[in-house]
Amino acid sequence: MKQLLSVFRRLFLLALLTACQPDSTSHTTPDAASIGPTRASVMQHHDSLMSRMDALSTERQRLQQQLATLDTTSTTSRGAARMLRRRANALLQADAAMMDWMHRYKEPDTIRLSAHQYADFWVDQAQQLTQLDRQITTALDSAQRLR
Repeated sequence: MKQLLSVFRRLFLLALLTACQPDSTSHTTPDAASIGPTRASVMQHHDSLMSRMDALSTERQRLQQQLATLDTTSTTSRGAARMLRRRANALLQADAAMMDWMHRYKEPDTIRLSAHQYADFWVDQAQQLTQLDRQITTALDSAQRLR
């Protein structure tokens, strides 16, 4: 009987210790699988966009040089000049949008944010970069079609 009580006490203590452990389903920091985009994936996307920034400048310069050589006395040339200016402006806007994102970007405060807020921050940043990616791609593709 004494041995049985000892076993029950040990089981009771084990149950108490288990109950005191943090719940494995609650996370203080999100794991990579549950949050979607992570800092690493967002920064990788940023880096891939940055590698295309020179192309924006190069294409804009090419369009401006092309614009300078146009004789705008004809209606056709004036229309071509308008198109070149629009495409050059789209390249400039894409460049400015990327610079704006970089100036506004600020690492999240991991101490004050909940796991959900932290995950939402990276989702938002990933969405912003995806939108920038589309803008850059559209501007470059449109400019390159005028070669």
